[in-house]
Amino acid sequence: MKRTKKNFPEKPLKPGRHPIRQKLLSCVLCICLLLVSLPVESYGSEVQAEESVTVEHAGVMVPGKESAQTLQEPEENLLEESKSDRDFAEDMDLQMDKIPEERIAVTAEGEEGEEVGEDPKCGVITQDTVWKAGNLGGGDLVLENNATLTLTGMVTVERDIRITGEGTIVKAAENAYFAPGKDFEINGKITLDGKNIPGGMPFIYCYGKVTLDGGCIIQNMKSKEGVAFSAVSSKGGVFNDVTIKDCSTPWKGGAVGNDGSGYVGGSDLIINGGVYENNAAGEAGGLIYNDAGTVTVNGGTFRNNSTAKEGGCIHNGDRSSNRIIINGGVYENNIAGEKGGCIYNSFGTVTINGGTFTDNSAETGGAVYSDNNLEVTGGIFNNNISERAGGAIYSDGNKGKFYLEGDVEFQGIDNSPTSYTDSVYSMYLNSVIYSREKWLHPVKVFVGDAEKRGAIFKGEGEYQIQKEDVENIRVYDMKTEKKWYNELRKNYVYITLINPGTYNIFYNSNGAQGTPVTDSTDYKTGEKITVKESTGLSIAGQTFKEWNTQEDGKGTAYAPGDEITV
Repeated sequence: MKRTKKNFPEKPLKPGRHPIRQKLLSCVLCICLLLVSLPVESYGSEVQAEESVTVEHAGVMVPGKESAQTLQEPEENLLEESKSDRDFAEDMDLQMDKIPEERIAVTAEGEEGEEVGEDPKCGVITQDTVWKAGNLGGGDLVLENNATLTLTGMVTVERDIRITGEGTIVKAAENAYFAPGKDFEINGKITLDGKNIPGGMPFIYCYGKVTLDGGCIIQNMKSKEGVAFSAVSSKGGVFNDVTIKDCSTPWKGGAVGNDGSGYVGGSDLIINGGVYENNAAGEAGGLIYNDAGTVTVNGGTFRNNSTAKEGGCIHNGDRSSNRIIINGGVYENNIAGEKGGCIYNSFGTVTINGGTFTDNSAETGGAVYSDNNLEVTGGIFNNNISERAGGAIYSDGNKGKFYLEGDVEFQGIDNSPTSYTDSVYSMYLNSVIYSREKWLHPVKVFVGDAEKRGAIFKGEGEYQIQKEDVENIRVYDMKTEKKWYNELRKNYVYITLINPGTYNIFYNSNGAQGTPVTDSTDYKTGEKITVKESTGLSIAGQTFKEWNTQEDGKGTAYAPGDEITV
């Protein structure tokens, strides 16, 4: 504290003291106070050792020094009453003797209201360092010796920045994050740890592209209510060898947001590899929310990501230009409380050319739920489940086209009309599944109201649906357990209760009482049918004569045991 007349008013002369002595004494006291307020470096090593302390600031324990203390005791407690004839030197000796040794204090960084840490700057960091809020500028930042860099505030970055080496960057306050205006790259064994401190911004809030590689890890990032993308928000970028785990937000994009809105350079996020696990969002996109742009996934492992509503792993946001392209990767045990255990498509387009989808689940669309354009040309679906139809894929089909073709394998399907595992659901009566090429594996399709349904599949372009394609389709009705058949007509596949290309024989009891005779066998052309006995049927006062093709007996007669060639 600065000593002024305002906060240290001059005291009146004490009775019996010489005025000059008292004035001199006041001067010496000022010198004494100034002396004990010098930095600790001005004292000997003994004093430094005694006065080294630790203070807490912004939730971080950092080296510091005890804040300055002002000697507030009344002067009469420090100075023994003396008479006017007492020697001035004795007064001063007494004064120095009365200053308690433990009251010697220093002024240093870390006082209340003052930021702790160094100004951010690029270069090499070899020991634990604390940065306060500031401007990093740009360039290369290297962490060595597993050093820990602690952020206590927002660090703006004006130019491209590249972080390499080996160490940890820690978020120490809710307003601590990087705010790059250009591209941001991490390439090395760097761990970014959010310590589960709810933040008001993504830890990397980048107006350029973000590149993550070299085995870096992003973990424990958390957003406050109403804040999306806890870990990374960028205008695209490239993710290679990176692990993103245990990040969450109450809103959308548990860890990552691809936000290219208003960005001239385009927002293309490319994921070539990495591990993405245990991330969660309250509403949409447990791992990624594609707000504006294209997300292309060529590889990586995506597991145990979740949301309470839509898109346990990836949510394709509310723009018609948004795209999700899946060329590869492993997607397992991702969960959505409502729609799309792994992927949810809102207004844009989702294309799946490959990848393995295993044990994903949701109320509808265990692996994929699409409200708009969906193209599935490859991939493996295994044991994806939903409470309603569409264990593998749920297509609304009312707003866009659904293409299913090529090498798509649904491994968990069976012939049960009540099992939705790895099935496909086509919702609307006028919805058609399109194919531009042959599909190679069986597909199990559920429809909402089969008896009112028109075509199920349609060949498009130059492709003409073939007979073997029709044999790979199994259609089931959500409302009934009736057996439905496929019929190919003019490059459309329709469903019918009569199996085209097969024949059935029906036995009419013609008024007889008892158990009807039935035969549920589907007979193909050239096969023989053996006419059954009338066992169990009777008419009072009459005996059985024959079966006939007409009720009045004027048609063709068949006796039990006769053979009919189809």
